[in-house]
This record gives sequence, structure tokens and C-alpha cells, in this order.
Amino acid sequence: MPLRTLVLGDLQAPLATLLHVLRHHDALDGDHLRDDVHLVSIGDYVDYGHDPAQAAHEGEAVLDWVAAQAPERITILLGNHDAARVMEFSGWTDDRFAAARAALLEGLHVPDAPTRNLVTRDCAAYTEGQARRIRALIHDGRMRLATTVNDADGRPLLVTHAGVTRRELSLLVQAGRLADDDQSDAIAVADALQSFFTDQAARSGPSTPLDLTPLYIPASEGREAGGLLYHRPANDDRAARPDADLAWEFDPDRPRRYAPHALPRGLSQVCGHTPHRRAWRELIGFHEGDEGAPGVVRTLVVGDAPRYTNRRLPPAAPGEAHVYYIDADLAKTPPSEVRLFTA
Repeated sequence: MPLRTLVLGDLQAPLATLLHVLRHHDALDGDHLRDDVHLVSIGDYVDYGHDPAQAAHEGEAVLDWVAAQAPERITILLGNHDAARVMEFSGWTDDRFAAARAALLEGLHVPDAPTRNLVTRDCAAYTEGQARRIRALIHDGRMRLATTVNDADGRPLLVTHAGVTRRELSLLVQAGRLADDDQSDAIAVADALQSFFTDQAARSGPSTPLDLTPLYIPASEGREAGGLLYHRPANDDRAARPDADLAWEFDPDRPRRYAPHALPRGLSQVCGHTPHRRAWRELIGFHEGDEGAPGVVRTLVVGDAPRYTNRRLPPAAPGEAHVYYIDADLAKTPPSEVRLFTA
């Protein structure tokens, strides 16, 4: 029986929403993936909305669901929210997190808190249970950093949580993990990222944080995380975005944004992490067509000039950088309007 490969953006939503989306795409048999489906889940299984208690419970439920699927039915990728559980918050107990969050919300200083935003907002639904589940998935070899799927013309696409830029490829080349001539080869890049991840995961343990530097720079001493798993596309022209803090966004030590021209030419990718409304706002000047709805597959193409459009474009032409963005803002988009990337 031929497999359908489906790629789903960030899973930050109640489990019932996730299952509703998959049922809408005829991907489930009961509450499990069908035998003719392979799902690539693109990371971020935890944290959403404004109710940390509910999100904490649902995050554990979503992690349990992905772990319960047969390995041949699902590829589980790591997102930045998942990474924080085994990096910045490695070894934190529920009581320690709750105390730190309460103190920070009162305006107090917490010396061991990575950043105020990470504790009070971005990862407010943290639990020890989530961290244990994520660490187990990593150490069992089930949670990955990268994979590939095929585009409509059969060419491999690199799949990661937030995409890669020339920065990450240069670091892989410098480390001897990627040949200079392979920077446009999606399979070679995925293998290089995965070998790095496997080696780093083997060095971490229950009380030892996962270390993904220099690809991913964790939050620390009041500075937000950056690099792989965190960066998003944005126009770096001050005239186009006069109110943006470009020095913070494009900090070379821990980039939170990347300009379209930083994407590797000749490499096509699929990633999540960036919901459409944010991309539309920050890629001002590169829009093509109307803004449209948030739940669809979108494309950023860098050829003669960058183009960002609210639809899936045909496969890349030679020499183009090409990224499909698939974060459908799952907790805010009606399940029937969520489009999966099909390969």
C-alpha cells in the first residue's frame, strides 16, 4: 500500500484539536495514524494560549500521543519549546519553576532564570513530566533534528523546525560534518544535522543539559535564545521596518531573524515555527498577492528578488532558495482550515 507523507506544523494545541485536524485529512484509524500514512511532526508540542495549567496538561497528552504512534508511522522533530525543556530548564522541578515564575511576575530578580519572557510567557506551561517525555524521545532516538521529504517533482526537501540559513551550513562545514559542495544537498544537510544531534544527545543525561551550540544558542543571563530552532524570516531593511529592533533581531551571536538573502541557494526546505501573520508583517516589501488565511502552506522564494506568498508554489527553479512554511497556528485556526504539506 503506498504511503501518504503528511507534514504538520507546530502541534501547540489541545490533543483534541490535533486529532480533529488529522481526521479532517483522513489520516487516522481511531486515534492512531493509518497504516498508509507517515506523519512528520515539525516540533513544538508544548506551550500555547493564556492558560498555562491547561496547556501543561495538553502538552503532556500531545507528547504521549506522538510517542504512542508506531515509529514507521511518524517522524518526530525537535522544536525550540521542546529544546528548552532539556536545555534551559534541564533539571528544573515543577516547584522550582512555579516559584521562579511567581517571583518574576512580581517583578523580582531570579538569578537562575534564563530570561523573564521564557519563564513567564514562552514556556509558562513547563512541567517536569514534559521534560521527561522529551528527554526519553531524544534518548530513544525517536526525536530528531532534521529529516527529508520529497517535493512534487520528487526532489528531496530539508525538513527542520525553523529552517537553516547559510550560518548553520557554514558551521557544519567548519566542524567537518558537511562537505562544502553538499550545502545544497537536502539529504546531506539532514544527515549532518542529525549526526550532530545524535552526538550531542549522547553527551547529555537526566541532569545534564542538551548542548546544541553553536547551531542553537540557549537563553541565558537575560539574553534570549537564537539561531537554529529560533530564527524567523524578516526584512532587514530599516526603511521597510523602521520600528523593528534590527540589532536584536539580527544579532550575529544569537540571531532571532534571518533575511531572505541568508537562505542557501539551491536548497529547498519545509519548516514551521513562523505563523503566517507574523511572517506577513515581518516580510513586508516581499509580499505577492493577498494576505489570505493563516492555515495554509506558504512559500518564500529567493531568486532574482525575494517573494513571499500565501500559497504553495511549484518546486524551485535552479539556483533559487525555497522555503515552505507550514506553522498553521493550530490553537487559533479552525481544524477544517488547516492545510498539511503533502509529499
